[in-house]
Amino acid sequence: MPPGLRVVHLNGDTMDDRPENYGLLTGGQVAQLYLRLRPEVRECNRRNVGRATSVRNLDQGRVGRQLCWLGSRWYAVDVARRQILAYATRSRRQLVALLGGEASINGKVVKRPSFILVRGSELPGNYEGFARVVPEYRPWRRGLQDVVESCGILSPATMVQIPSAAGGRKNGSL
Repeated sequence: MPPGLRVVHLNGDTMDDRPENYGLLTGGQVAQLYLRLRPEVRECNRRNVGRATSVRNLDQGRVGRQLCWLGSRWYAVDVARRQILAYATRSRRQLVALLGGEASINGKVVKRPSFILVRGSELPGNYEGFARVVPEYRPWRRGLQDVVESCGILSPATMVQIPSAAGGRKNGSL
């Protein structure tokens, strides 16, 4: 028998010992034969791979948003405490609502929160030495108010010191 080949039953029935049912296949060919004979296994594998990929992508995105400043997103800066809430929102209105303020649909702030609203592109270099406050991640409860509660609105327990521009990486990341 040649090295690397296996003797297999070509129709998948191990009780069918007719000579024409035997074949010499490599490991990869055996796997392809198995998937061709059992399509439900192929579908199950496809679903499982997709699920793992989506979980990984969500986790990687969350980590990236906490480690890098996203230039097109809005952040809250508390100048008095020298802290930045590391929770990026697409619009100023979302961030104002997160911090207990009120804003109309066009983005005009009606009731101002006690924080400065800053674009991520303006953070590197302008706010050196400010602490980055990372909210606790709770995937089962999503919502802006939950983020505020989870980090105790800029409590010292969840702070990470932002390095100076000389010690940090590109784009204001840690």
